[in-house]
Amino acid sequence: MIENIVIIGAGNLATQLALVFFEKGIHIKQVFSRKIESAKELAEKVNAGFINDLSQLLPDADLYIIAVKDSAIQEVLENLNLSEDSLIVHTAGSVPMSILEGFSNNYGVFYPLQTFSKNRKVDFSGIPVCIESNHPSNFLKLEKLGERLSGSVNQINSE
Repeated sequence: MIENIVIIGAGNLATQLALVFFEKGIHIKQVFSRKIESAKELAEKVNAGFINDLSQLLPDADLYIIAVKDSAIQEVLENLNLSEDSLIVHTAGSVPMSILEGFSNNYGVFYPLQTFSKNRKVDFSGIPVCIESNHPSNFLKLEKLGERLSGSVNQINSE
């Protein structure tokens, strides 16, 4: 079960995910943003640590969520220094899951099908959450996490 999450990003989607996970009792351990002010602002809302250096990511989270601009995912991945068994997902609907291959043995996509803004509270209960993973056990973990947020969790594939 996923109880401890690190959020990589502090933009619109990262903010809304962190807030809803926190609201649902899921511990946000840490928030990363390139801008320390952005990381701190979000982290304070969810009682998390904050960093602006990926080498300082905590190594023991249950899930690492990469919620950055699609064009920044590759750069983030290249600067991660996590265990090969860490569960890593990205949140991009237009980026294939295969981008995560080689960075971990456990990976997937956790994609809420909605446009988000930082400052507008979102009711996740009706937002479809699309999930893809490289292994059935990872899918089950992501599915259970999605079900804590939404009444609509759907298995998808990158195609």
